[in-house]
Amino acid sequence: IQSDENAGIFGTSALFYGTDNKNSQYLAKPLEKIEYSFEKSYVSSIHIVFSSDLERETFEGCRHERNLMTRANKPLNYLNMHMPKTLCKEFKLYGESDGVQTEILSITNNRKRCYHIKTECEYDKLTLIPISVWGDSDSIPVISFDFN
Repeated sequence: IQSDENAGIFGTSALFYGTDNKNSQYLAKPLEKIEYSFEKSYVSSIHIVFSSDLERETFEGCRHERNLMTRANKPLNYLNMHMPKTLCKEFKLYGESDGVQTEILSITNNRKRCYHIKTECEYDKLTLIPISVWGDSDSIPVISFDFN
Protein backbone atom coordinates (compact mmCIF):
# COMPACT_ATOMS: atom_id res chain seq x y z
CA ILE A 1 0.00 0.00 0.00
CA GLN A 2 1.10 3.55 -0.53
CA SER A 3 0.49 6.35 1.93
CA ASP A 4 -0.17 9.88 0.86
CA GLU A 5 2.70 12.35 0.92
CA ASN A 6 1.55 13.98 4.19
CA ALA A 7 1.42 10.73 6.16
CA GLY A 8 4.62 11.49 8.06
CA ILE A 9 3.31 14.87 9.13
CA PHE A 10 -0.42 14.43 9.72
CA GLY A 11 -0.78 10.69 10.37
CA THR A 12 -3.36 10.13 7.64
CA SER A 13 -2.38 6.53 6.89
CA ALA A 14 -4.39 3.69 8.43
CA LEU A 15 -1.24 2.29 10.06
CA PHE A 16 0.03 5.58 11.45
CA TYR A 17 -0.55 5.70 15.23
CA GLY A 18 -2.32 2.35 15.09
CA THR A 19 -4.25 1.04 18.05
CA ASP A 20 -4.58 -2.55 19.14
CA ASN A 21 -7.96 -3.79 18.01
CA LYS A 22 -9.15 -6.00 15.20
CA ASN A 23 -10.64 -3.11 13.25
CA SER A 24 -7.38 -1.19 12.94
CA GLN A 25 -4.95 -3.85 11.75
CA TYR A 26 -3.86 -4.16 8.17
CA LEU A 27 -3.69 -7.68 6.71
CA ALA A 28 -0.60 -7.67 4.49
CA LYS A 29 0.11 -10.35 1.94
CA PRO A 30 3.51 -12.08 2.22
CA LEU A 31 6.20 -9.91 0.54
CA GLU A 32 3.79 -6.98 0.15
CA LYS A 33 5.51 -3.61 0.43
CA ILE A 34 3.97 -1.19 2.93
CA GLU A 35 5.51 2.18 2.09
CA TYR A 36 5.57 5.77 3.24
CA SER A 37 6.79 8.29 0.65
CA PHE A 38 7.41 11.87 1.79
CA GLU A 39 9.72 14.84 1.32
CA LYS A 40 13.22 14.10 2.58
CA SER A 41 13.04 14.48 6.36
CA TYR A 42 14.94 13.59 9.50
CA VAL A 43 13.52 10.34 10.94
CA SER A 44 14.50 9.81 14.56
CA SER A 45 12.71 6.50 15.10
CA ILE A 46 10.41 3.91 13.55
CA HIS A 47 7.74 2.02 15.47
CA ILE A 48 6.25 -1.30 14.31
CA VAL A 49 3.59 -3.39 16.08
CA PHE A 50 2.48 -6.82 14.88
CA SER A 51 -0.54 -8.80 16.03
CA SER A 52 0.47 -11.29 18.71
CA ASP A 53 -2.94 -12.86 19.36
CA LEU A 54 -3.55 -11.03 22.63
CA GLU A 55 -6.95 -12.73 22.86
CA ARG A 56 -5.12 -16.09 22.58
CA GLU A 57 -7.47 -17.48 19.97
CA THR A 58 -4.68 -19.52 18.31
CA PHE A 59 -3.50 -21.16 21.55
CA GLU A 60 -4.60 -24.70 22.36
CA GLY A 61 -5.88 -25.90 25.70
CA CYS A 62 -8.77 -25.07 27.96
CA ARG A 63 -9.89 -21.55 28.84
CA HIS A 64 -7.75 -21.67 31.99
CA GLU A 65 -4.58 -22.54 30.06
CA ARG A 66 -5.29 -20.00 27.31
CA ASN A 67 -6.29 -17.06 29.48
CA LEU A 68 -5.15 -17.45 33.07
CA MET A 69 -1.73 -19.11 33.00
CA THR A 70 1.38 -17.03 32.55
CA ARG A 71 2.71 -18.37 29.27
CA ALA A 72 6.18 -16.96 29.92
CA ASN A 73 6.82 -19.50 32.66
CA LYS A 74 6.79 -22.44 30.22
CA PRO A 75 9.78 -23.72 28.23
CA LEU A 76 9.60 -23.07 24.47
CA ASN A 77 9.25 -26.80 23.77
CA TYR A 78 6.27 -27.19 26.17
CA LEU A 79 3.54 -29.22 24.42
CA ASN A 80 0.87 -26.48 24.49
CA MET A 81 3.30 -23.60 24.07
CA HIS A 82 4.02 -22.08 20.70
CA MET A 83 4.54 -18.67 19.19
CA PRO A 84 1.27 -16.87 18.44
CA LYS A 85 0.21 -17.98 14.97
CA THR A 86 -0.67 -14.41 13.98
CA LEU A 87 2.75 -12.98 14.92
CA CYS A 88 4.98 -11.93 12.03
CA LYS A 89 7.91 -14.37 11.89
CA GLU A 90 10.04 -12.70 9.22
CA PHE A 91 10.18 -9.14 7.91
CA LYS A 92 12.48 -6.51 6.43
CA LEU A 93 12.56 -2.74 6.91
CA TYR A 94 14.20 -0.37 4.43
CA GLY A 95 14.85 3.35 4.36
CA GLU A 96 15.48 5.27 1.17
CA SER A 97 17.04 8.65 0.53
CA ASP A 98 17.51 10.15 -2.96
CA GLY A 99 17.00 6.74 -4.59
CA VAL A 100 19.54 4.92 -2.41
CA GLN A 101 17.91 2.14 -0.39
CA THR A 102 19.37 1.01 2.95
CA GLU A 103 18.34 -2.02 4.96
CA ILE A 104 17.46 -0.83 8.46
CA LEU A 105 16.37 -4.15 9.94
CA SER A 106 16.03 -7.77 8.79
CA ILE A 107 14.46 -10.28 11.19
CA THR A 108 14.12 -13.97 10.29
CA ASN A 109 12.95 -15.54 13.58
CA ASN A 110 10.89 -12.79 15.24
CA ARG A 111 9.63 -13.34 18.79
CA LYS A 112 8.66 -9.74 19.54
CA ARG A 113 5.35 -7.97 19.09
CA CYS A 114 6.72 -4.45 19.01
CA TYR A 115 9.83 -2.73 17.67
CA HIS A 116 11.03 0.79 18.40
CA ILE A 117 14.02 1.42 16.14
CA LYS A 118 16.19 4.50 16.55
CA THR A 119 17.33 5.64 13.12
CA GLU A 120 18.43 9.29 13.35
CA CYS A 121 18.79 9.51 9.55
CA GLU A 122 17.26 11.43 6.66
CA TYR A 123 14.86 9.46 4.43
CA ASP A 124 12.27 10.14 1.77
CA LYS A 125 10.77 6.65 1.82
CA LEU A 126 10.28 3.89 4.40
CA THR A 127 9.32 0.35 3.36
CA LEU A 128 8.16 -2.51 5.58
CA ILE A 129 8.01 -5.95 3.94
CA PRO A 130 6.30 -8.61 6.08
CA ILE A 131 7.34 -12.04 4.79
CA SER A 132 5.67 -14.72 6.96
CA VAL A 133 3.81 -15.49 10.22
CA TRP A 134 4.34 -18.30 12.72
CA GLY A 135 1.05 -19.91 11.67
CA ASP A 136 -0.10 -21.05 8.24
CA SER A 137 -2.10 -17.94 7.32
CA ASP A 138 -1.67 -16.22 3.96
CA SER A 139 -1.98 -12.79 5.60
CA ILE A 140 0.21 -10.98 8.12
CA PRO A 141 -1.60 -8.63 10.55
CA VAL A 142 0.22 -5.32 11.04
CA ILE A 143 -1.24 -3.13 13.78
CA SER A 144 1.06 -0.14 13.44
CA PHE A 145 3.90 1.11 11.27
CA ASP A 146 4.76 4.74 12.00
CA PHE A 147 7.71 7.04 12.54
CA ASN A 148 8.89 10.29 14.13
